[in-house]
Amino acid sequence: MNSNIFKLAKTEFHNIFKSAIIKCTLALSIIYVLFWIKVAPSSFSVNDYLAQYFLAIKFVFILASVYILGRDFNNDTYKYIFTGCFSRKGIILGKIIAIFGIGIVCWLIQVLLKIAILLWTNEGTKVNDIFNYELVSTFLIYVLVAVLIGSFSMLVTTISFKLSITMIYTLILFGIVQFYAPLFIINFEKADVLPSWYQLIKILPTYIIFDWTDTLKVQIVQVGCMLLYTIICLGSSIFILGRKDLNK
Repeated sequence: MNSNIFKLAKTEFHNIFKSAIIKCTLALSIIYVLFWIKVAPSSFSVNDYLAQYFLAIKFVFILASVYILGRDFNNDTYKYIFTGCFSRKGIILGKIIAIFGIGIVCWLIQVLLKIAILLWTNEGTKVNDIFNYELVSTFLIYVLVAVLIGSFSMLVTTISFKLSITMIYTLILFGIVQFYAPLFIINFEKADVLPSWYQLIKILPTYIIFDWTDTLKVQIVQVGCMLLYTIICLGSSIFILGRKDLNK
């Protein structure tokens, strides 16, 4: 891969964290979890605290994803960016790598929070309590969810060319729908007999993210589905952007 793409990704990554709203949302996500740690509900396990953090941190993914490409069209700077020295494909890839980096940062914060929770609750402080299968599993969860939200936002942006439209659709799908999905899923799974088509529901991004939030464990099929959705969104974004006249 061209080294310029990684330079672009590094620049985009730094630009994301220069945004006040991103920094505030990240800080609020951490404060939100610290609040639960302070309250320490008797029914909460370590994973329950981490699930609360994951619920909050998704809004960092959403805002970063909307911001990273949408701002170029919102500020009318896309004409210079997409007609410069970088190819349109390279720009898309550079931006998604930056989102990948955001996922890693948020995952690292989760690891630190887990250590703090283990110390605070006295549920374990051994190395195996931290460096285990769950560490790898949560890493995959954070980066896969981040890049899926990022690739979806880029697809909407390449179609609409409007930051506001991208924000609305991304918030609806990964914010509102994702928030209410557990109510539908839990009530549906209480039925004595599930219809055969329900298996299709279980491979949709909304269900997979719900399952990951609840279990913090990945399955190979789920990873494959999330990668497929990401590739479809990225491929479609590159295809659509490559056929649009950006000089108008």
